[in-house]
Amino acid sequence: MNNTFLSEVIASTDLHAGGHLFGVLFCKKLNFKVDGSVILTKQVLDDFNPIDKSDVAHLNSYSIEGKWIKNNSNQINCVFESIFLKMTGIESVNNRLIFHCYDSRLSRQWGEVYNKCIS
Repeated sequence: MNNTFLSEVIASTDLHAGGHLFGVLFCKKLNFKVDGSVILTKQVLDDFNPIDKSDVAHLNSYSIEGKWIKNNSNQINCVFESIFLKMTGIESVNNRLIFHCYDSRLSRQWGEVYNKCIS
């Protein structure tokens, strides 16, 4: 696989006293390489009211390299050891990747959906 997939839009928000809403909209990007590596990056879509401009720079410079394999059940397994993240997913017929994510450091799990980038 040599493909790139984008997550759904994610909002990083903070609500301060008095009702002031701060936030940045971004998406995650998975770039799969044929050598078995995968790069997880983040891309700011709208910095409508960041609490700190450095948050925007941090999100845009985020880049973590991991490894991926496709197992006998046709599941895609991604491991990002430096952030304790494992992702197990399947590719749907609609050019989507549906992942079950697990952070072993926090014992936290959740789902994420990525759409294939069509060039």
